[in-house]
Amino acid sequence: MSVTTRMGDDGKSRFGGRVVEKDSLLLETMGSMDELVALLGIAIMKNGPEMSKKIERIIAKLRQIMGLISGCGPKEIGLLSEIKYMEGEIKKMDNRAEAIHEFLEAGSRLDEFLNWCRTVARKCERRVVALSKTEKIDSNVLIYFNRLSDYLFMIARKGERE
Repeated sequence: MSVTTRMGDDGKSRFGGRVVEKDSLLLETMGSMDELVALLGIAIMKNGPEMSKKIERIIAKLRQIMGLISGCGPKEIGLLSEIKYMEGEIKKMDNRAEAIHEFLEAGSRLDEFLNWCRTVARKCERRVVALSKTEKIDSNVLIYFNRLSDYLFMIARKGERE
């Protein structure tokens, strides 16, 4: 099958067994998540095995969420346990962290790159909130993205001090 199908030339895409406008909230949401997965994939290359393992875990969960929202994946993906995991990790890092006095900077170091990932996670959260107004979205997806951005912030802060 060719990558170029010409099926989307009319501004529509076939997605999850349905036809949707390319600028729909659904495709905006999925595109934001896809962007985050791509950025996290680059972040894996920029750090050691411990951080790579954390990032790979996030990517795996994001792919499951994309399947859930698209209707192409399982209905239960263990979001509550993942939220609790991130909350525990945040608490551990927060107990060791210094007080926050300024925003993280943007640039090329790993901590700065993870801060970029955090901002895209926030964008995903905004898109999921908007989508939840028109489609049924598991409330744990909303919670997951809120915790994910906090988690990425704390990971970036940890990297900033190392």
